[in-house]
Amino acid sequence: MPTAEELDAALRTVRQQHWQLNAADRTATRLSSAPLVLASFTKSYIIDRAVTAAMRVPGIHSVVLNVGGDIVVRGAVSEPVDIADPKDPAENATPISQIVVREGAVATSGNYRRGVDIAGVHYSHIFDPRTGMPSGHVISSTVVAPNVVDAGALATAFSILTPAESQRLAATTPGVEYLLVDEHGRRIASPGWNHLEASARTATSHGLHETGVAP
Repeated sequence: MPTAEELDAALRTVRQQHWQLNAADRTATRLSSAPLVLASFTKSYIIDRAVTAAMRVPGIHSVVLNVGGDIVVRGAVSEPVDIADPKDPAENATPISQIVVREGAVATSGNYRRGVDIAGVHYSHIFDPRTGMPSGHVISSTVVAPNVVDAGALATAFSILTPAESQRLAATTPGVEYLLVDEHGRRIASPGWNHLEASARTATSHGLHETGVAP
């Protein structure tokens, strides 16, 4: 575990202004020595670009792309998606929720399959920049949004924020729905999540096959 001095030093680094963006000449000026880690958001960006490129191919009318649990659905197709139960590690466990995605994206973030164990305690790989400590009160956050970049970014943010903070942030982005699972296994869903689940039940009754899984 980090010492109090190490934690204070990390927080001082994080709380600096790191970059200055100039939209007019499309430049970014680095203002601090903090490293820029691209892995937290580039997967979503790459997925979005890949699907956009695929949809430009003549004869392609719909695309479903699943990369590491981030799923994008474009075109004339509806994709049923299972949401994994963070409290059950089995690969064939009953999903905690089933939804249908059309012309949108779904991303899940959480600490139940990644992290580190220290002295018998599991710590998330997602850190709260306000405290410098791993988040833990939300163990799974799934976001449905019109594009995968928003879905991925919000899923990570919702793993850190309180459910009330997540609700307020989701309200600022049109088309966003979410399902959170807290450390006690309690579900916290956005107002429109039930509609997504109802669409999945309708799809199942019509014999559609589930192909997407958001871990």
